[in-house]
Amino acid sequence: MLGDMLEIRAGKFRFEVEVLGLSNKRSGAPEAQKLYRETDDSRAQRDALAAHLRAQPQPAFKGRPTKRERRKIENFKAEVKKGGAWGDAEWDGLSAAIPQFARRFRQIRFRSVAKGGA
Repeated sequence: MLGDMLEIRAGKFRFEVEVLGLSNKRSGAPEAQKLYRETDDSRAQRDALAAHLRAQPQPAFKGRPTKRERRKIENFKAEVKKGGAWGDAEWDGLSAAIPQFARRFRQIRFRSVAKGGA
């Protein structure tokens, strides 16, 4: 209805909009934008979140691991499975070791980058 306030979530972002009008047919974006108004508070919070996310460090690696990195991952998994990486850690897939595995993989990756490798 006209005047309703809607909260729309898109990923990490939250929009708070007021309905200004309704349409019985589909139309383009310029026409649709005339039918709602985002609140100033919502826009400020969204801009602050965007700035915060831009300030976060970006991941050091993107895409698939190289063949060399896959071998390191496989060796690491085997080491964890036999209990060598963290003493006698249980291995049930990856569920218990994911946080440690992620840290260890980043260390392996950063070391290879620091040495000039890929």
